[in-house]
Amino acid sequence: MGVKLPDGTAHTAARGLPGASDWAPHGSPMSGWVLLPPDLLDDRDAVQQWVVRAYDLVRAAPADAPPAGRETGTDEPSQGEDGRPQAHRAGHQGPPVRPQAAGLTSTRPVPP
Repeated sequence: MGVKLPDGTAHTAARGLPGASDWAPHGSPMSGWVLLPPDLLDDRDAVQQWVVRAYDLVRAAPADAPPAGRETGTDEPSQGEDGRPQAHRAGHQGPPVRPQAAGLTSTRPVPP
């Protein structure tokens, strides 16, 4: 399972877990992404802590600039070549979805 940890401290902590690695789906590492160790996936609480931490860090990070040519500041979805609306993060106006909504809850502290 991969998690995006844009904070350097969190990224370093995750990479320090035995068996963790950078996520490199096409041969080059994705900036800020870490594959959690396979053994950790058996511990639901530990996975939940990393997912919640990743969610909170990404949510707090500044938004990425939209790709060149994409309008900003509109609630209208952009359209693809076929004229159908295209979903993209820049136009998302819905409420944030916390990991708890997916049934992931814990009272344990998040790892440093």
